[in-house]
Amino acid sequence: MARFKLCKHCGDLHQVGRVPSNCRDEPWPRSDLPAPHVIRDQLGGINGVFHHGALTRFDSKRRFRQATRDHGLIEVGDERPQDKPREHIYSNTRELERDVAETVQFMEQKGMTADEAA
Repeated sequence: MARFKLCKHCGDLHQVGRVPSNCRDEPWPRSDLPAPHVIRDQLGGINGVFHHGALTRFDSKRRFRQATRDHGLIEVGDERPQDKPREHIYSNTRELERDVAETVQFMEQKGMTADEAA
């Protein structure tokens, strides 16, 4: 014997397990990614990470970073390198040419070649 259930959407009776597509609930919104991106708070390793400032072991990234800040330390290695503008030693090419000429003259006086200087 077929069993029927009252539909919440249209108020009609539908056979259990056979709900028309227009009466089904809206599906949950899903990402195009194959799995959610999860960032865990746990630190790797069997016993966590030893903190040299606090002299304790931590299993949580948050607690480790808080202890680092509390001891006045700075975490290094996760920042992006910034290009610093170079300071030019020579303000013009004449100074450079003069220094190169002096260096060549010095090397000739000592009997050195470019290969020996390098």
